Amino acid sequence: MEFASTGSSLIVAAIFPASFTHMAACLAVFLRTKNIKMRNIAFPAFLSACFCIIEPSIYGVTLPEKKRFGFCMVGGLVGGLILALSNSPMFAISMGTTGIMSFVNPQGSGFAGLVWCVIACVAAMIITFVLTWITYRDEEDAGSEEDAKAYLSKFNDENTKEAYKNYLKKVEAASFARFDNAYNDFKRSQKEHSKRLIKSLIKEIK
Repeated sequence: MEFASTGSSLIVAAIFPASFTHMAACLAVFLRTKNIKMRNIAFPAFLSACFCIIEPSIYGVTLPEKKRFGFCMVGGLVGGLILALSNSPMFAISMGTTGIMSFVNPQGSGFAGLVWCVIACVAAMIITFVLTWITYRDEEDAGSEEDAKAYLSKFNDENTKEAYKNYLKKVEAASFARFDNAYNDFKRSQKEHSKRLIKSLIKEIK
């Protein structure tokens, strides 16, 4: 209604930075997490959010860890306030990176609205990225017990699985994110043990 009567919309402009906050949150998680599964979710969600397709970000990255969703809200609020207080409306309904040019007034010669749009989106992204980055903990993206069982099911040899389980208890590898590293350590320790055994046998033979 606002857009139809005035040819522009300040209300829609105020929510424009929201998708950029999800971009920032996904990027921060992608760069911080050691969980391969989460990295495989976060980066595609980041790319989708560039075009305001934020469902993958919401349901895959931010909403499962609710504080991230809250950081997106804080960043979006700051960005929206900047656009509202600078009186920078949108002159076309378009979201994401493709919508930035909709802040250019087709009947004017200035680019003030575009400049304020960039400032608002950058501010929203910085706030969200920094908050997500500094509050991130490895435990947030640790896999469930089901993930661990599925991972262990890849090993067919029951003795290997049992030895690996005992090794995980020994090193207290609590999260699924550290399973790969723990297993590699386990394999290296097994190799070293085999080498020592072979050397001792050679000495006995001599």
